Amino acid sequence: MDSFPSPSIRSDRLDLREFGADDLGLAVEVVAEGVPEALPPGVPADRDELAAWFATGMYSTGRADAVHLIMLDRASGRMVGAIGVFHPDWQVRSAEIGYGVRTDARSQGYATEALAAVARWLLTEAGIQRAWLSANTDNTASIRVAQKAGFRREGTLRRAGIEDDGLHDLAVFSLLDDDERPELRPEGTHRRDHAPMMAVRSRYGSSADSGSETAPEVGAGFGLRGSLSPAPPPRPG
Repeated sequence: MDSFPSPSIRSDRLDLREFGADDLGLAVEVVAEGVPEALPPGVPADRDELAAWFATGMYSTGRADAVHLIMLDRASGRMVGAIGVFHPDWQVRSAEIGYGVRTDARSQGYATEALAAVARWLLTEAGIQRAWLSANTDNTASIRVAQKAGFRREGTLRRAGIEDDGLHDLAVFSLLDDDERPELRPEGTHRRDHAPMMAVRSRYGSSADSGSETAPEVGAGFGLRGSLSPAPPPRPG
């Protein structure tokens, strides 16, 4: 296998599937909210450009390099964020995961739920044996998401990430196909995360905009080199 299959993943509250042309209205809502990190990397933040991207730019190079999924809350029909898999090494069979959650859907456990479900799909159906992610070491909320989803911390990459406020150390987490994984909750039994609201964002999105946030961000190394077009140049780390 040298490309990702097209997933359709169902978790407790979420449908996790590829973006389609009919999702333009949902994406426009996120853009209007001013949360570009809740959209896949390379997706334009301008409304007119966003419409053109949905018409012509989506997955222009296939799924060999990345697959990006909408987080759709089934009960409300709202897009609560996006999650993607990228940077695959098909020889090693490893891939990175990243995600972003919109402002009014934070601190409700969506990031952990989506991460656990996508990791399970990667390690059981997508031909991947190692899923990994990274987060700023001072981003305790992001680290908590990774741990709750069953990822194990491997170590620290010193000054390997950059945000608006400068360089950051990155904590690296991984989950292997033969690691024990937490069981996904049966539908209808998910409990809300009552932790203080955080800005749920990995390094997902078209720019590092953490300087505009007033709360710590949640995230896991959402890279900028996926298969979506147009895409910005890769950032260090």
